[in-house]
Amino acid sequence: LRANLGDNLGANLWANLGDNLWANLRDNLRANLWANLWANLRANLRDNLWANLGVNLRDNLGDNLGANLWASLGANLGVNLGDNLRANLRDNLRDNLEYHQISYWGNIGDYGWMAFYDFIEKIKYFDYNYCKFNNFKLLLQSGIYELITFKNIIFVCAMPIKVHQDSNMRLHNTAGASVIFKDGYKVYAIHGRILPSWIWEKQDEITKDKFLSEKNSEIRAGMYNVLGEKKIMQLLGAKEVDKQLIQHKNDDVEIVKLFKTKETFSEIGGKQLAWVKMVCPSTGTEYLIACSPEHTNAKTAIASLSIFDSKDYSFDFRT
Repeated sequence: LRANLGDNLGANLWANLGDNLWANLRDNLRANLWANLWANLRANLRDNLWANLGVNLRDNLGDNLGANLWASLGANLGVNLGDNLRANLRDNLRDNLEYHQISYWGNIGDYGWMAFYDFIEKIKYFDYNYCKFNNFKLLLQSGIYELITFKNIIFVCAMPIKVHQDSNMRLHNTAGASVIFKDGYKVYAIHGRILPSWIWEKQDEITKDKFLSEKNSEIRAGMYNVLGEKKIMQLLGAKEVDKQLIQHKNDDVEIVKLFKTKETFSEIGGKQLAWVKMVCPSTGTEYLIACSPEHTNAKTAIASLSIFDSKDYSFDFRT
């Protein structure tokens, strides 16, 4: 009995104890594990999710929203502002600033005839006060160069502060601008011909290739006049091979020079480059005109560029 009772009691005790122990352990473990797991997981998930989501959402949303907002705003603002500005400006100009063509009076073109009639008045031949001549003279004496008139406003340009001319009173200056206005606007010219400013302002950048590749003879002449013969010859590696003094039928005397490079060029069959230097009789501008390298005589070379041969190269009138 004792043996059987002990065995059954032990078996039931261990069975019940095992069942209860594992049940309690499972319940407690589940309750504590899920409670702690969800609490920590929820807290960490919420904190990390909101932190990262907030940063990424704010950054991406801000960037994309900002980019799209500024792009759309800028495009629409630019279009609307441009349309409104043009419309208002057009309306105001049309209504209040009715344009009149640049006047044919009150500018530099009036100085000549004004001086003539001013002289007539000074010798008491006429009295122009009845037509307000003196008022107009005062306008010119104020130093006016040009004016553009509207209905309610006039734009006036004052005389330049510097002017350089040659002996024939044409705009000319090989050292810099021929005309300089107070606001800094400049005009560059050689014997009355307006040329690009870079010939003067960037003359240190003029290279042999730049000179040779220039197709416009006026611009090439400008480079020659600004740099001077010596520098151009050094730049091109050329030397004078002949000089001729030609007296024409009208007694004009022309000095013609023939220049050739020391080196030869495969592009033209292994020959030298050659130029004739001539002076325009009308403007006094010196030109360097390319000619055939076969020439050894300057007169023959320059005649080859005209309708005459060397023997008949003489003019009754040159311009």
